[in-house]
Amino acid sequence: TTVNIMQSPNSMIKRSLLLLGVTVLCLTFTTVAVVQAEEAKSEDAAANATANKAHSTVQTLTADTFHDALNNDPANTLWMLKFYAPWCGHCKKLAPTLDKMAPYLAGKIAIGKIDCTREKEICLEQQVKGYPTLKVVRDGDFFDYNGKRDADSMIEFAELLSKPAVQLVKTFSEFQDQVLSTSRDGVAFVAYHGIAKEVDVDTKQKEKRKPDITTVEKIVASTTQLQLYSTIARKKQDVASFALLDPTVSQKELSLFNFGFEKKKVSNKQFILAKIEKDVPPIIYYGPASNSEKSTDTMMDFVKFSNRPLVTILEGHNFRTVSTLGKPLLIGIIEPDEEAESSSSSSKETKSTTTKFMSSFRDFAQNGPKEYKDRFVFAQMNAKKFTTFTKQFNITSTSIKPQILILDAPKRVYYQNETITEVQQFIEGVDSGLILQQHQDMTQHKNGPFAFLYKFSDWFYKYMPYTGLAVVFWFFITLYYIIVTNYDIEDENENLKMTHEQYLEWKKQREKSLEKMKKNNEKKKSLKED
Repeated sequence: TTVNIMQSPNSMIKRSLLLLGVTVLCLTFTTVAVVQAEEAKSEDAAANATANKAHSTVQTLTADTFHDALNNDPANTLWMLKFYAPWCGHCKKLAPTLDKMAPYLAGKIAIGKIDCTREKEICLEQQVKGYPTLKVVRDGDFFDYNGKRDADSMIEFAELLSKPAVQLVKTFSEFQDQVLSTSRDGVAFVAYHGIAKEVDVDTKQKEKRKPDITTVEKIVASTTQLQLYSTIARKKQDVASFALLDPTVSQKELSLFNFGFEKKKVSNKQFILAKIEKDVPPIIYYGPASNSEKSTDTMMDFVKFSNRPLVTILEGHNFRTVSTLGKPLLIGIIEPDEEAESSSSSSKETKSTTTKFMSSFRDFAQNGPKEYKDRFVFAQMNAKKFTTFTKQFNITSTSIKPQILILDAPKRVYYQNETITEVQQFIEGVDSGLILQQHQDMTQHKNGPFAFLYKFSDWFYKYMPYTGLAVVFWFFITLYYIIVTNYDIEDENENLKMTHEQYLEWKKQREKSLEKMKKNNEKKKSLKED
């Protein structure tokens, strides 16, 4: 009894402190939830107050405001959206950049943010798979922003989209200076329709878009073909450059574009769409251009596939796009020429070999047999810059270069042989079986003994923050169980212990018992002797 009275207050204090800690934790989560809800209400109210005005701050979009903001706000027709999670570190780093951009880009592009932990349906609809995901919305169409995420790059991108998608040019020289020279990868599209003319734009369309109708818009409105071209241009303005040749242009200027008028291939009344690249013959679009879904899809496919140079220089920002165009990549793997400026004979020889190889490579891409060249997308890669990447295909720093690599990225198969550097000979070697197909295995680490760990990791991050909260919850439950159980054991052990007074009393009683036993033994002994 003495022991229980002495230990109970200590045990009760410890348990009370533990219960208080758990209570504080629960109150913290509850407070955070309430604060977030109140902030969301205030942000929604602010969003409603600024409707139909050019946004100068980052707007919080919810299920109630998302579609109206994107589709029914004439003052903000172009949006950049950030899909994020509050616990995401990269999202937090990006937030100040977008806050600084918003006032600078007011009237050009509106910036919005969507919390995917709260607006799950929106994020599921937009197929958001990682945080932060940036998307641009224009004319109801969503497309991913894959550019750099620093303020300068995103501002440059936003200003590009805020400009007219189609630029009017009157001469070939003007097209070269104002469109082709400023385009990405030196590729641009130009359209011409000899029967087009300036017309009055419908009043309803005028009010829907903007009060100042440009000459380009008046010309585009005159024919169905140019309207389709303009629609495609607006959808692909972020990755391609588009021009409209003035329908009153002279025959002399038309001939400089090499459309084929002088060879009677096309009529000057025919709608012409061409991809233009310096020192490369134009690629003419011969597909339909009517007001139909088929025409839209066909012209869009033409722009997507043709929006690249004859030989694409592969970099980190364009590899995914180029490798998923529906054709295998035929890549010229070369060494850089930076050191070729030195006077050493080996450097000059390297430069000469690389130059000759690329000249032959480009010539085949342009003039090679159609049955061969039309099967591939031609590209070149700097082996020194992408050493880690090329190692996947048995191309190391000691491998012979230049050399050719055929890569089918979606299927993860490739063909490589450093001894054959002639393009046609290499393709024929692949077709004949001389050069064998090899498999690019990029998932070895996910198929080994630790496969379960990778799958669990993917699952854990997929369902954040719920998995994180579950871990925290079970941690405290386990901690509570361990502590409480430990207290019970300690209490039982304490019950088995004796105070000093109890020990002295026990010792005294034991001595008496021993003394009594001793006397009894002596008495028994004396009786036996008698």
